[in-house]
Amino acid sequence: MAGILRTAGLSVEVHDDHFPQDALDPEWLRAVGERNWVVVTRDERIRYRVAEKQAIRRAKVRAFVLAAQAICVQKCWLRFFSERFRRFGEQ
Repeated sequence: MAGILRTAGLSVEVHDDHFPQDALDPEWLRAVGERNWVVVTRDERIRYRVAEKQAIRRAKVRAFVLAAQAICVQKCWLRFFSERFRRFGEQ
């Protein structure tokens, strides 16, 4: 995912470059909110866990959850998002 977004010219940070792989979701989501980053994840379970939903709301995290299982569908969505993010930067 990061490669597609970088190819589109976006600045991308990868979870494991900043947080331990086993970091609790509420912890890293809080840090992401403080940094004003946008989350793009394939972890569709994050939408259903109470603690994670609360962390997203409290930290005002902007998040996209790619729930599609097929990698080709995910790549199409990432291209769509990268176009939208680029437009936000132009405004």
